[in-house]
Amino acid sequence: MDKDDNSRFFSSRPNTRDTLRQYESHRRRNRPRHKQPALDNDRDAPPRPGNRGPDRDSAKPAARAGQRSRGRPRSLRLPRFAFPAIVVAGARITGVAVVAVCLLVVGVAAFGLWMTTGDNALEVFVGGESVGFIAERDTTAEDLAAQVETAISVTIGTNVVLDQEITLEAARAPSPSDVLHRPDIIPIIRDNVTFRAEGFVIQVDGAELGLLRNREAAEGVLSGIIQRNMPDGVEIVGQPAFAEDVTIQSRFMSEDAFESAEVVIARLNQERPVSHTYTVQSGDNMSMIASNFGMSLEEIFEANPAINPANPALSIGQIVNVVQMTPTLSVSTVEVSVTNEEVPYGTDTISNPTHQNTFRAVRQQGHTGVMEVTRHITRINGVIVGSEIISENILQEPVNELVEVGTRN
Repeated sequence: MDKDDNSRFFSSRPNTRDTLRQYESHRRRNRPRHKQPALDNDRDAPPRPGNRGPDRDSAKPAARAGQRSRGRPRSLRLPRFAFPAIVVAGARITGVAVVAVCLLVVGVAAFGLWMTTGDNALEVFVGGESVGFIAERDTTAEDLAAQVETAISVTIGTNVVLDQEITLEAARAPSPSDVLHRPDIIPIIRDNVTFRAEGFVIQVDGAELGLLRNREAAEGVLSGIIQRNMPDGVEIVGQPAFAEDVTIQSRFMSEDAFESAEVVIARLNQERPVSHTYTVQSGDNMSMIASNFGMSLEEIFEANPAINPANPALSIGQIVNVVQMTPTLSVSTVEVSVTNEEVPYGTDTISNPTHQNTFRAVRQQGHTGVMEVTRHITRINGVIVGSEIISENILQEPVNELVEVGTRN
């Protein structure tokens, strides 16, 4: 079938012109690009197997001039899809290599665009030193500082404040790999800051005697000291209190300044001499009072020069100075004491002028009464240091003695 026959053949089918054009393009694309050079003495030799012979190139002009070609055309086979190939400096480059080169060009172009554009990140500074870049450009320095403080607080169990200032500046990162997200920059900042932790100071009369990590620990130390100094089997009025002025103050300090609860308790229990006054109760004497306060007789008389050691008579309600070895932190308690006490009776007289003035006769015996007395007794670390009468209630009235006396001279 010659070329005219081909045209007539394909023109009878749908889209014949496009199909013919594809067929001709396919033939041109698949012909060999390199042929073996023919020697002059081989021009008349029969063609070798696989070689179309030396007349192949000479037939091309005739075919282009419209000469009819003999033989049947090859079967129509459209090419499968393949990556395009290009020729650079005489070398054929395959489609995969073309794609790789394109990707490389795109990457270089993207990197160049990255380098030439404006600010693309926030640069993070800790104390003036750069620690990295973050992509979230709506972040504030206060947000970062708060997140770092929270992360440290969770670890050590108390609030913290950073020693260094965190600042942010709009900047262009050297490369995309240098830009982090906010959760990733927090550990880096934490490793580059120092901080002060919130501690709680126990102050006794203005002196700092304990540094504890949290308020609960400080309150636990004070509560334990109160419980150890509570008297047993008595009714307590109000809440126990410290004899000294005790406060708990919050302060930010270096983490290595904190002390253990055991160390603070030992310091608060150290004894020191403290002067008190004691109100004499019924049945007291100097020897008993000195023993109650851990003093010798010489020490208690030295503290009370007005009392004669040779005749140390005491009266109820008398004030006696005492010196007690008292812990640095003393617990003061007030308890209720209810006692029944005797009420002394009086003497009534009857004058009898018929008897000499030396006459005296008891006409009625006297009897003591009974009175219920309620007192508030103050103790410091279990030792009584004061007493106050709150109420007196007569349970039995005293009966006075009746005496008849003579008045005649």
